[in-house]
Amino acid sequence: MPLQRFSLKRRLIGVILLSSVVALSVTYAALLAYEFHAFREGTAHNLTALARIIASNSSAALIYDDKALAEENLAALRSEPDITAAALYDQHGRLYATYPAKGAPANLPLSPGKEAMEFRGGRLNLFYPVVQDQRYAGTLYLTSDLGEMYGRLRIYGGVLLVVLMGSMGVSLFLSNFFQRRISGPILELAAMARLISEQKNYAIRARSPSDDELGDLTGAFNAMLDQIQASHSEAERARDEALKASRAKDDFLAALSHELRTPLNPVLLLASDAAARPDLPEAIRADFDLIRKNVELEARLIDDLLDLTRITSGKLVLNGRLIDPLRVLEDAIETVRPEAAAKRIAFSLALGSGQPMVWGDSVRLQQVFWNVLKNAVKFTPEGGWITVAMREDSESGRILITVADNGIGLTGDEIPRLFRVFSQGAHADGEPHRFGGLGLGLAISRTLVELHAGTIRVASDGRGKGATFIIDLPLASTQTETLRSSPGPAASPSAARVPRERSILLVEDHAPTRTILARMLQSRGYRVLTAASIAEARVSAAGGGIDVLISDIGLPDGSGYDLMAELSARFPLKGIALTGYGMEHDLDDSRRAGFAAHLTKPVRIQMIDDALGLIFQEGRS
Repeated sequence: MPLQRFSLKRRLIGVILLSSVVALSVTYAALLAYEFHAFREGTAHNLTALARIIASNSSAALIYDDKALAEENLAALRSEPDITAAALYDQHGRLYATYPAKGAPANLPLSPGKEAMEFRGGRLNLFYPVVQDQRYAGTLYLTSDLGEMYGRLRIYGGVLLVVLMGSMGVSLFLSNFFQRRISGPILELAAMARLISEQKNYAIRARSPSDDELGDLTGAFNAMLDQIQASHSEAERARDEALKASRAKDDFLAALSHELRTPLNPVLLLASDAAARPDLPEAIRADFDLIRKNVELEARLIDDLLDLTRITSGKLVLNGRLIDPLRVLEDAIETVRPEAAAKRIAFSLALGSGQPMVWGDSVRLQQVFWNVLKNAVKFTPEGGWITVAMREDSESGRILITVADNGIGLTGDEIPRLFRVFSQGAHADGEPHRFGGLGLGLAISRTLVELHAGTIRVASDGRGKGATFIIDLPLASTQTETLRSSPGPAASPSAARVPRERSILLVEDHAPTRTILARMLQSRGYRVLTAASIAEARVSAAGGGIDVLISDIGLPDGSGYDLMAELSARFPLKGIALTGYGMEHDLDDSRRAGFAAHLTKPVRIQMIDDALGLIFQEGRS
């Protein structure tokens, strides 16, 4: 063999040189190949995660047709230097918004492609669907520049060439003494490269053995790891920022809901109490009852607008009891009758003579009936008619409520999407506010009807031929079901059933609510102590003798949860949370703090009566 013609020393140096070249070449080729693949995968993953965030934040903009919001969401891509262009397409495939908003690249696709990711021409292109509650709202397009990836690969290749040349020179001119000092660090570096490739732990760093070429190699290797780790860190940060923004949105909605509910609370307390007072004239009680009904509906609408996620996700809790749907339907008719009278619309009622009962939430069912009736009034021309009928089907055990009108009607294309969130029919003619509303009423009504084990559907013979809504609800079994929720406004206060020597500590920072509620509780025979803060509550409770704590949650100097936990640990008392915060986690926090009931503002006085009655009834048992 030709190698045998060389001396042992040269053969050893040749073997060392060849081994070094081969080992480094294989190691770095594997590392480069892995990094090339890992960078592509990482870039693809990061782009997908970014697309998911942008698409989630942009769904409302597309659904609400808010182009400014869509462009603002895309403008957030300024923090992503690799993103060179982006676009939003609406559900019809039309180009809706671009990034950059001005001077957008001319090569943006005019229409969206299928959901896919493609590496082409030094760029990564992604089409990502924008979906809201499984409803297609549009498509997001992102394109990312891969120049950084190829630049790194060129650097790695240059480092490899320098290392190979340096290794050849070192192998040729150094003796066997330096051979061990050279091969050892190289093998260590190769082992570390394999370990990093296997574990994907880019926080590991190689120890520099010297200041020569091997030190440069180790430094380049560590610098490469620094860049890889930085790219991954930039993706944790992006995710954390997205989570932070989501939490901020939830906190804002919760605070806004609280602020909107709180002023309604004293109004509802006064109205519900006056509507139930037998000493007042019937006409005055009827006026207060009308105020009560409309405040409760306003509160429900606030819940629907600010907590739509809870409704559509199936987490809505009904205040179920045995109710008369005829009474609920009549209340809804009376609510829309003034608006119908203003348009000279005639009501024709065929409500039957029986008294069927259903199990459900009377306020929520009234909201369903109100939504359908208001929809009929809105789309019925002046001088038109609306027919409301209710029919009991004893064989099927169900009740049918129909609302028919001679309004503008519906086309075959409009009917399938009528009950979708934020959907408005083609009758809007490109003007979403022509008839008012947000397109929430019927979508929410469908959810509420389904929660009552019923169905809601619509039929129409076409444009200009009116529409008929059919609500189908199961009849209740009166043999086994009993009333489980608060009585109607005309019922006697349940406080009459509890002892009159009970003591209540009322903690509420909203002065009108605190004053009115304290007066009502005192009129029911309770001894009431009031406080506007936790500090005042501690002073009032210091002497003991408190049976029940009724406390707001958001207090000026702390949380009602903390107050309940503190006082219940010192005294044998029960608690009722009275607050504008009504999300699912708020109810969970109340239970953990020891509250026996969680009432979301605004509340009727009868709800507080019932909660107190249950607490004192448990105490006697």
